[in-house]
Parts: sequence; C-alpha cells; structure tokens
Amino acid sequence: MFVQRLNSSTDDELKSRVDLNENFRSRPGILNFVNEVFSRIMTESVAAIDYDEKAALKSFKDSPQTSEPDVELIIVDEESQAEHENANEERIISSDAINRRALTIAQRIKQLVEIDKFRVYDKAINADRPCRFSDVVILTRAFEQRASNYVQVLRLANIPVVSDSSAGYFATTEINDMLSLLQVLDNPRQDIPLAAVLRSPLFGVSESQLSEIKLQSNEHADFYTLLESYVLQNPKNKIADILHTIDDWRTLARQSSLADLIWRIYSHTDYLSFVTALPGGSQRRSNLLKLHQRAIQFENFSSSFNVVSLSRFVDFLQKLLDAGGDWAPAEPDVCAANAVRVMSIHKSKGLEFPIVFLVETNREFQGGFNSKDCITNDSDTIGLKVIDEKNTSKLSSLTWQLIREKQRKQNLSEEMRILYVALTRAKDKLIISGAAKTSHCMHLLSNASFCDSSKLPKWLIEDAKNELDWILLSLAPYTKLSTAFKLPLAAACKNNNLFDFKIYAPEEISQLENQLLKKRPASRYESIKAPLPDKSLLERINQNINWHYPFSDCSAIKAKQSVTSIAHEELEFVEPDYKYVFDSFDKAYSSTDSLVVGSATHLVIKNINLKNTINESSIQQTINDLVSNGSITKHIAGKINIRSIISFFNGNLGNILLDKDNTVMREWPFTYAASVSELYPDLKNCIDENIIVQGIIDMLIKTPDGAVIIDFKTDRIKSADVQHRTDNYAEQLRWYCRAAGEILNLKNVSGWLYFLAADMPVKIN
Repeated sequence: MFVQRLNSSTDDELKSRVDLNENFRSRPGILNFVNEVFSRIMTESVAAIDYDEKAALKSFKDSPQTSEPDVELIIVDEESQAEHENANEERIISSDAINRRALTIAQRIKQLVEIDKFRVYDKAINADRPCRFSDVVILTRAFEQRASNYVQVLRLANIPVVSDSSAGYFATTEINDMLSLLQVLDNPRQDIPLAAVLRSPLFGVSESQLSEIKLQSNEHADFYTLLESYVLQNPKNKIADILHTIDDWRTLARQSSLADLIWRIYSHTDYLSFVTALPGGSQRRSNLLKLHQRAIQFENFSSSFNVVSLSRFVDFLQKLLDAGGDWAPAEPDVCAANAVRVMSIHKSKGLEFPIVFLVETNREFQGGFNSKDCITNDSDTIGLKVIDEKNTSKLSSLTWQLIREKQRKQNLSEEMRILYVALTRAKDKLIISGAAKTSHCMHLLSNASFCDSSKLPKWLIEDAKNELDWILLSLAPYTKLSTAFKLPLAAACKNNNLFDFKIYAPEEISQLENQLLKKRPASRYESIKAPLPDKSLLERINQNINWHYPFSDCSAIKAKQSVTSIAHEELEFVEPDYKYVFDSFDKAYSSTDSLVVGSATHLVIKNINLKNTINESSIQQTINDLVSNGSITKHIAGKINIRSIISFFNGNLGNILLDKDNTVMREWPFTYAASVSELYPDLKNCIDENIIVQGIIDMLIKTPDGAVIIDFKTDRIKSADVQHRTDNYAEQLRWYCRAAGEILNLKNVSGWLYFLAADMPVKIN
C-alpha cells in the first residue's frame, strides 16, 4: 500500500510528498557509500522501490569532511583455509570459521581505540573526542547463532563487551560461582560444586591447598569430610573460617528468604564490587543482581504452594540446565559501561552509533518462503503439490511455483531493507566484515564489470547468496577491488577514495591468534614441558583414574525425597510446575488450569473458618477473600466446585472435622526419616542409612482415639473410576499415616481419600 501511494505521488506533483533524505547523523563518506551500494542493487523489479535521486541520502550542510575513507570492507579469505588448518593443528581459536572473523574485528577495535585514537563527534560536549569501547557496536543478522563467538573472542582480547543475547547467562563465571555455592549450601557433600566454590573468588583457596587437603588421607571420603578433618588438625586455618561461614549461611537459608540469603552473600564477600572491577564488570554485576531478582520472583510464585526453600530453587535451576534451558544475560547500564555492544540489526532500528561493525555478511539468505505441500499467498490463493500416483512422487503445480517465487522475492526485498538499516546506523565509521573464497569474489566482480548501466541486472541481484555478494557487486567498478583480486581494469573504473579494503589471508589470521594468545597467562598444562619423572605419582594417578566408587548403586538415590516420588505414581499433585515461574500469573493459570484449580480448591478448604456455619455463602466468602488478597484469580475462582466442598462437610468426615473435641491441622508439613533397606531392599550397600521423606498432609485430625488423615483429590472422574484411582493413591496415603503416627506417637491412625468430583470417601487399609 505504501509503495503504491509513493509511486502515485511521483506522477502528481500536487500531492504532498516529503522525502526524508537529508541525514543529520552520518558523515558524508558513509552516506556516499550507502548511495553507491543501493543505487545499483535496489531496483523496482527486485525491492519494489527504485533507489533514485529522491531516495538518495544527502548530507547535512555542516557535516565535516574527512580525508580518510569513513567506510572499510574486510574480507576473510576462506579459499585455502582447509590446507592451512592441516598445517597448523595446534590452533585453539581460529579453528572455528566464525572465530577467525571475530579475530579480525577484535584487532580492528583495539587499533581504533588504543592505537589510532579515532575521533568521534560527541553531542554532549559539541566537539570531537577519542573514541571509547562504548562507541562501538557490532551488528549481525545471524545473532543467535554467532554472537556468542564474538563475545568470547573479544573477551580473550581483553575488550569489554556486552551482548543482547537471549542465552548464555548460566555460562558466565560469576553465575557459575553462585550456583555452585547455592548447591553447597543445600548439600555440602557434593565434591565438584564444593571444590568450585573454594577455588572461586568467593573464598580464594589455592589449588595447592586443595591438593594438600585431598592428600591428607587415603580414605575415599567426600571432600567436605576431608575439610572437617583438616580443620580438626588445623583449627586456626583459613579453612576453619570458611566452614564456619558456610554453616552460618546454611542456617540463614533455613530461617530466611532466598533473596535475603543471596544478598547476605553479596554483602559479606563484596562479590558485587569484585566482579565490577573485572573486564565487563557492569555486565557481571547486572548478572548477579538478576539472580537476586529471580530469587524474589521464585519466592513470590512458590509462596502459594507453601514450598519456598533453597533446595527447590536449586532443583529448579538444575532441571532448567538439564533441559538445555538458559536465560538472557542481564542488561547492564550501557551508559555507564565502557564496553563494546553486540546486538542484532532488528534491535538497532531507530538507534545510532559512532562506530558500527556490520559482521557476518556472508550469512546466506534464508527464510521467507517454504517448501511445504500446501502454501498460501495473502490468504486468497492456495498452491498445492500434485501427487503422481503412478510414480509415487510429488510435482509442484504452477500455482505453487508462482507463490513460492513471490515469497522468494519478498524475502530478498526484506533482506535488502535490513541491510539498509544496518549501513545507516553509523555516524563516524562503518566497517563491513565477511568471509568468502577468492575465486567466488573474482566471479562476482567479473560478472558485474560487464554491466554498462548504473543499475545491476535483475538476474544478477537475485542470484546473490548473501549481503556480501550485493556489496561486492555494487562496488565492482572500483579500482581497489580489481587490484586486490588481480582483475583487468575496466576503462570506466572508479578510483576515488570511497572505502578502504582489506583481505585477510589464513597466515594473517594465525598471526592475530598468536598475538592474542601471547598475552594470556600460560595454563598449568601448557607449562609442563616434560613428562613427570616420579613414576609412583603416575601410578597413583592411574589408580585414581581407574578407581570405582564402592557405593555406585546408591549414588542414584536421592537423600531427600517426597512421598510422591516414593509412591512412583503419576499423581494429581506432583511437585509444583515451575515452567511458568517467571511469567505472569494469568499466563501460568491459562496454561495449567487443572493444576491451579486443584491447588485453589485445597487453598479454599485450608482457609475455611471451621467455627462458622459451613454453607455456600461462607465458602463463597472465603473464595472472595482469596481473590481480593491475590491468592487466586477470578478466572480460577469461577471454576472451583463449591457443591463438592459442601457435600464433604455434610458427610461423616466433615462431622469429625467439625467436632470441637478434635484438633484439626490443615496443610500439615512433615519430615520423616525412612530406612533405605525398607525402601530399596535390593541394595547391598548403605542399608543402614536413612532417607529424608517430606510431604504435606491436606488434613490431619487428632481425636481422642488416635488420628484421621484426609487427602483431597480433585480428579475429574466418575464413581466407576474411583477404585482405579484409589489404587494409585493408596501407597502415598499409607506413608502419610505412618509418618504422622511415628512423629505424633499415635497408634491408631486411619487414612481417607476424598474424591471431591465424585463426592466419595474411600478408606485406605
């Protein structure tokens, strides 16, 4: 619609049309480069818009002129990369193609900032100044797949960098340290997290100290036990203070909230200040603050289930990691952080940056069209593939081919517009980077050099595979490219200073890598130049590697379990589903209605005032109170079956519950020690150990004769299905009865399942 209006306005001069082509942002050299590229590739036949004089960008009259080109084109030669890889097997970074391109960007950034002191215009002081890392932004179309490589290489080069990535949070060092610490506070007898925490800046124990502690005893004890033994022999050692601190934090974890615990750790260790002083400190600090905020969100969500604990938070994070989940790194205060920023082109729309690196322009165009059997065009045309029954094959119908071709053109048009956005973000410097084989570049330049007109032919533009192809095609008339690729100079070659060009050979990439690695401290492995002379030490190492843990059959058993997991049944109320823990509550409810309605029903029964008359009015008032204080939503409140609750209170169990001589405990949590031999009779080891069993009993009624336990079930079943469900839940209820009997020292404990939907109580023997 916009293109049609635009085209019609060119014919009628009376229609109001304002061309927003005067640019107040970029230097003239950048605008001239953009005009040169798009005047050749953006045609009406390809992009639906003709890049003519009216569309060309014009520099603001006071824009400064510079002698050096404002645009650079960097190409990494991939022609002989395979041969070079075979000759240099020891390469660490540049063995990856994306890392090779990132190395060139890191080298150019350091040169601009630290050597050239490239000057950029600063509006705040209305004058030029030397550029900083914060003036640099790296834009890429393939952000999710390739941004992390650039971040890692820039950090290896000691360049501060922040990324707008949607993943990579748990891979950061500071978050790894905190997760290991939380695991240790939950259960200190975990060797790997404990060693990681001790070695981290939180405690700063050296490797030699850890080795000394490990070698003090030949017993195959866990590392925490070795620490305790070491402290008994050296009571005034640093390790004693560390164990005391861990014990204090474990006590705080049981008595206080998760957020308070994490903040106490930050305050006690000054960890926030420490990471802030490191390269990329603003990003690291923001990551730690985000962990604190996530703990607050987790507590707010879990409080409705009465299950807030450090153990559950650690378990949630571990399940998230096991499932391959991740969080986006926290967004730092970019204004305060002197760091290079890596972001997608889409996010850069409407923004401007002094120095822009457009990288990964060799990414092939993809998306925008599909190869499904049925495709549509603007919801009014359907294209189908025809099935040839005789040859058992599929053939593309004419309509299908036309729609797919239209989708392909629309995708190319969109890619061209995105390229325009990327090139016009730069104010003072634009650097374009990509990778290609020399033969491919020569082929493109040769084809384009035969085109006499200012516009490239449609077939040549549409045949391009990526953004770099378009840029090379548009710059084919320039002497710099012809000379670099040793092509014959055409008579009409342009020799002006529009851009600088640099092509990196594999040998130059290796030199960049060597320069980078020389600045790194050598690792312990790299510092070992000869085999270890001590054969006895080698034998001990071999013995430790081949050692088999004698309690391996017990290692898979959790030391703390819920009644639900022991019952080995898919019950109605398993551990709360944290999938939507950081979404809005409305989203969580709409996605897990059955779970939330059941939890809300339990919440209503828990909060009913037993001293008042139980009827529909009193139950509705309880529901209204829960809605008003935010415990449940109106949507869920409307789904609670009030009739089934009334039916329960009118029955025999309800009479026992309302009996004033009885003591009622609702949502009664318990912790109970069960013997391993009883739960796992087939185990040969650790039969004398105990397993901590935890659970929450819906209703426990202490009577003069003993106790009655009621477990409410909101399964949507009929009376005929009750027996089958009873068999599933029976084992769970027996554990409830056993635990309550032993904890409260009661001999006569009866258990009842009450199915609210079927209005049916079932006694469990």
